[in-house]
Amino acid sequence: MATRTRQCGVIGKYRLLRRWPLSAAIESGAAVRIADSILDEIEAVYDEITRRAYELFQGRRQGQAALDVEDWLSAERELLYKPEIEFVQQCGRVRITADLAGASLPRSVEVVIAGRTLLIHSLKSCSYPKIFRTLNLPASINALTAEAHVENGALILTAAAL
Repeated sequence: MATRTRQCGVIGKYRLLRRWPLSAAIESGAAVRIADSILDEIEAVYDEITRRAYELFQGRRQGQAALDVEDWLSAERELLYKPEIEFVQQCGRVRITADLAGASLPRSVEVVIAGRTLLIHSLKSCSYPKIFRTLNLPASINALTAEAHVENGALILTAAAL
């Protein structure tokens, strides 16, 4: 029986434990790495959104105050692409599919596994909107068996379930 879930989440401090060679990842369009957490990546994106929201605030005419939430949401929509994610667990394997068709696909996408949290983001910072999506996994996966590739505009990650 298959399980399908859509979620989003965040976790604590970052430390790189293992990284696959990016040269091989760029060919297939995805890299996978294992980390303690994804806090550094989230803080960097938060800072970008904050800067852009402030620019939008400064560009507004005088007398149009109290639109700070709208500035934040506009900056987030402008800078980030959050793909739809499908999680399927079946026969001891997990398959996670992220629809990247709506994004201007960069040369490479990175998948970071931090405990039961997954981060999918684009490695190139110059292309906007950036791909950035977190997922709290409903089941633990064996990160050492994780493989990712881009196929027909979708990122596909497979791994053994624990």
